[in-house]
Amino acid sequence: MLQYLVSVLLKDDADVLRLLEDLGPVKAAERVAFDFLTQQLHELSNGIELVKKMVKKYSLGGDFTNDAPPEDESLSAMPMGKFLLCAESLITSLNNEFDGAKNSFAAVLEFFGEDSSITPEAFFYTINTVLSKFDQSYKALKLKEEAIVGI
Repeated sequence: MLQYLVSVLLKDDADVLRLLEDLGPVKAAERVAFDFLTQQLHELSNGIELVKKMVKKYSLGGDFTNDAPPEDESLSAMPMGKFLLCAESLITSLNNEFDGAKNSFAAVLEFFGEDSSITPEAFFYTINTVLSKFDQSYKALKLKEEAIVGI
């Protein structure tokens, strides 16, 4: 059936056959593990909070148990404080981008009518399998055409 679909596309709309080129990044998306990324972002955030407490305790003379963050002005005057402010900004940006990626993935699942509980790995594995079969069908059809033309 897939070979028939490819043959129809070849006749009617050959541009659709560039599907593999257009969806090239999907192969890499199969290896993205949202759970692992969530865990890594959480660990980074926890590490920065620990650094903030240590900077406050040892550089600013603050109480280690007090959760109030040190003032940004005080932090920007110290090398470790500058690192901390930069790292916090980057982690916030990473969290925002990751939230955007999760929202985009949820929209893709909705577009394809998939269950929202499916993992990115499972979803993109399925897409990659279909693309691979599509490519195999296209190549087989091209070989048949070349064999017929060569006769």
